[in-house]
Amino acid sequence: MDSWPLTVTVRDLLALPDLADVPVVAHDDDLDRAVGDVRVLDRARLAAAPGEPPPHGVVGGLAVVDCADGAPGALAGTDVDVALRAAARQRAHALVAVGAPRLPEATRVLALRLGVPLLALPRARATSAISEMMLQVRSPRVRHAEVVCAVADRLGRAPREPTAVLDIVANALQGVVQLQLGNRILHAARSRPHDPAADPGATTVPTVVPLGEVPAPFTDVINGRGTAVLPIRTPDQGSGQLVLVAANRRGGPAWRSMALDALTVAQHPVAAWLGFERLSEERRRHAASAVLDEIAAAGGQLSAQALALALQLGWQPRGWHLALFVRPVSDAPLDLGEMAALEEELRSAGLPVEGLVPRAGGAAGWMTAASSDGLPTVAATVRGVRAAIAELTRRGEPGDVVVGVGSPQSGADGLLRGIEDARRSALLASPHPGKDRVRAHAGHSVERVLASWSGDDLARREAAALIGPVAGTPSEETLRTYLDLMCSVSATAARLGVHRNTVMNRLRRVQDDLRLDLADPATRLALQLALRTAPSTAPSTAPSERR
Repeated sequence: MDSWPLTVTVRDLLALPDLADVPVVAHDDDLDRAVGDVRVLDRARLAAAPGEPPPHGVVGGLAVVDCADGAPGALAGTDVDVALRAAARQRAHALVAVGAPRLPEATRVLALRLGVPLLALPRARATSAISEMMLQVRSPRVRHAEVVCAVADRLGRAPREPTAVLDIVANALQGVVQLQLGNRILHAARSRPHDPAADPGATTVPTVVPLGEVPAPFTDVINGRGTAVLPIRTPDQGSGQLVLVAANRRGGPAWRSMALDALTVAQHPVAAWLGFERLSEERRRHAASAVLDEIAAAGGQLSAQALALALQLGWQPRGWHLALFVRPVSDAPLDLGEMAALEEELRSAGLPVEGLVPRAGGAAGWMTAASSDGLPTVAATVRGVRAAIAELTRRGEPGDVVVGVGSPQSGADGLLRGIEDARRSALLASPHPGKDRVRAHAGHSVERVLASWSGDDLARREAAALIGPVAGTPSEETLRTYLDLMCSVSATAARLGVHRNTVMNRLRRVQDDLRLDLADPATRLALQLALRTAPSTAPSTAPSERR
């Protein structure tokens, strides 16, 4: 018998192709027993001398008995009862009953009483299944290499799309294989069992595997499933970590090791496809941005070339549009993964947004209809965007953004106006706790003045320099709240849940750090504008700071 560093268990054998949908009649919760060998019991000898042990010991092994007597639909309970008692005397770790699909309840109860897992194997698959079990137990290296090499061979001759790659690996492993980004399944494939009706739960269904940061490949039992996880390294991990996951409810340690090696083979075509898709997506988005630039340069007019490119991108520039503008809170631009995740959630929220297009300061998207009546209302759009952001936050997706919503506009020039309205609205949105991350275009003068101030690059730099000494501290949050509440120390203390002396001490530190006098109205105005322009980086006040 080949040496092998991993234990082959009953669960590993049930993950073999010919046993993947074989029902476990009794003790399906006790399948992690190590199997040292596979022995076929002599039915005739057992029947002649039911009290004697089998001629070949099966201690710690898997016993196999042929129970059918050739009669169609015959009950084989007596044969199985004798074999169960023999297997129990020899401390076998499981008994496989061949050709006994209609075992009586008494036999199942006996298996439970004797503590022997009982499997019912159809006669049609008996020869190949027994051969597979013997190969897995006696030469696990061979079985392991066969599966991994078969995956490599098929991947070398098959299309490289992830769905096709995952399908090949899933069928080789008799489980489910999925490509997961953070807490989202991008692609998944499930093996095709011989008889799904035999044991519908034998093959794992695609389910998000809750993972944190995965620094290295690993195998484990997660949510009751044998699981192998392999991180895929990509140039840009900003939108979350990509991992390949293989899982099977019947996957033991040998299966998990084999699955991890199969995923290692599959990661190369998957990574190559992802790189190609990323390059294609970048080209598409930059082409879309160039079309918007060309329309803007032409004063909102559509040249024949711009119209052709717009139509090629699937746009309807002459319809009615409702624009969004997504602004990252940090100075880092949105990456492709963040834009794709937000697009998906917006569509899930009932907002059919065109693909987000990179623009200065963020990304623009819009919805188009033949008439204004065909567009969602501004209020419904705001609710949908809030729901999308909340879902991304709930899933822990990276990317901190605020969003502005424009007003309905028609034509190519109207699209540009709508994007500008949405951009100005996004400048007024705030990620600060208690503030609104989504702002709709109001159109009145106060909003426009604040948006103009927030959108000026020089103003943003000066604002960051002005509040820099207190940025990211509890003093910044206190100052912001104090100014918003009309300089009331008592109201600020109540809002923050601290003593009023704490507020006064922090405000004195603000004056000392900024070298400014908060009693000066011009100073307070400048600080309030600066705080509106520069997004808050202050953490919420911790209980330990509330003194």
